[in-house]
Amino acid sequence: MDKSAQLQPPDPAASAGRTDSELSGAMDFYDRSARRSKVWYQTLRVLTMVLAASIPVVAVLDGSAVITAVLGSAIVVIEGFQQLFQFHERWVGYRKTWNVLDQERRLYEAGAGPYHGVADTGKLLSERMTSIMSVENTDWVALATTAQNP
Repeated sequence: MDKSAQLQPPDPAASAGRTDSELSGAMDFYDRSARRSKVWYQTLRVLTMVLAASIPVVAVLDGSAVITAVLGSAIVVIEGFQQLFQFHERWVGYRKTWNVLDQERRLYEAGAGPYHGVADTGKLLSERMTSIMSVENTDWVALATTAQNP
């Protein structure tokens, strides 16, 4: 095989197709992750409110102290899950990253902003995607560190 053929720069059209697929995959990941975190966050918040509201009702109805204690303990456990897994913060972070990637996709597809007049837009998109996801990763590590060491 001719060595000069191996040293040719990548075909911009091929890199653009690969990058489109990577962008779609990343956006799908962040969308699913944001939705899942939102469902967990909202479910836990509603459950906490229902349990908290039921404590005075149980007390007024001369309910058992055991029932009241179990309801209060369940609230503590739910709040512990929220503190440990940071569902709200993850929901917001994943959605923010999805929004930034969506904005980048729109610029890329329109050939606008940083993509205007660039020969290898796929390469530029890949670099910018990497930068966006790197910021999200850094934010995630900071969040995970904070959750583990409050």
